[in-house]
Amino acid sequence: MEEFKKLIKAHPLSSRWAKFTKFIKSLDKNVEGLLICDGDDDLDSIKIKILAVQSYLFRFEFVNSTLVILPSKIIVFSHKQKLALMREYVLDEGQSIVDVPFEAKEPTPLNFEKFLDVLKAEQIQNLGFFEKEKPKGFFDEKFIEQVRGVTRLTDVSREVQEFLSVKETQELELIRASAKLTCSFFRKLIEDVEEVVDSGEKVLHSTISEKVDNFMEKAKKKPNKWKLNGYYYDFVYAPVIQSNQTYTLKLTSGNSNEHLSSDCIVLNLCGKYHDMNSLIVRTLLVNPTPADKRNYQALKYLHSKVVSNLAVGTELSQVFEKSRASFLKRYPELKENLPPSFGFGIGYGLDALLGTRPFLMVVFCLLGFIAGVKTMIRSAREMGAKAERQEDD
Repeated sequence: MEEFKKLIKAHPLSSRWAKFTKFIKSLDKNVEGLLICDGDDDLDSIKIKILAVQSYLFRFEFVNSTLVILPSKIIVFSHKQKLALMREYVLDEGQSIVDVPFEAKEPTPLNFEKFLDVLKAEQIQNLGFFEKEKPKGFFDEKFIEQVRGVTRLTDVSREVQEFLSVKETQELELIRASAKLTCSFFRKLIEDVEEVVDSGEKVLHSTISEKVDNFMEKAKKKPNKWKLNGYYYDFVYAPVIQSNQTYTLKLTSGNSNEHLSSDCIVLNLCGKYHDMNSLIVRTLLVNPTPADKRNYQALKYLHSKVVSNLAVGTELSQVFEKSRASFLKRYPELKENLPPSFGFGIGYGLDALLGTRPFLMVVFCLLGFIAGVKTMIRSAREMGAKAERQEDD
């Protein structure tokens, strides 16, 4: 519990609050604050920026809550337990909070009327919100429509995404720390997989995963060469191993109840340090054929071109066209195998045509957004759940 208090208190809430609300008010859309409607704890719901803003400001997520972030105060429509948590651990003395608590699992109509009365009393004319976010439960789209009856709502999704994409020095340091620890545990995962392949024993994917997970739990309690506090590190989900021609791109899919097969093995490990995640996905080709090696080299070359052509301000369509031109110059015989799309389309199309599934699907999906989304969601939610459990204790 003491470590958790230190973690929250070390979070620069005041400076981030001031910076974020100043940014919101500076927008040309004349918004006075930001409305965040966070619904049920459902991994399939779409609330990417809702989670990102809460992680940036508070370090964890307030599930089943609505927050109205204003320059001088925050209006919180949430369960009384979460309100107590915010008051004790999150807010500094400089922040003012307006409570609209409820005691049941979901608010009552009377609770909701009280929340609307608070908004009316504040005389807020225009709030920013995320139009494409689709939370589930009480705070869903119907809830948002009712809020529209009190104040105007303006979509600020693109602007907030650009704001959050610029990382502060502290965040960059945490990302580097997360990457160092994740790489060290990923090496352990590869060693264990290679040991099974070399021995020829029948070992379940889940058994290998559990072994690495147990190794991590013990190792993080010991000193490391980077002098990082292992208390703040954890796997976002158990290491995932896929083989035997059974693959899925869902990063949190879990391990199938199958034995490791010495063919094409996909390893997926995601760790987090504080609230920063690092993900590694690697494909191992065991005893590849000459055709496999040739296709691998071609695909690796295309991947390197895509990465080198990624630059701030460059449209993805331009990245694809430049990479495609370089690829065809070296591999003109594969012209008919290139699909007319980017990201997952490239990987899936080339896998189907070249017979390399799932290598390219994995490689090119890593250039997309899905990895960060899934890990961020689980990370923020675990942080919130952990806080609530400790409050219960």
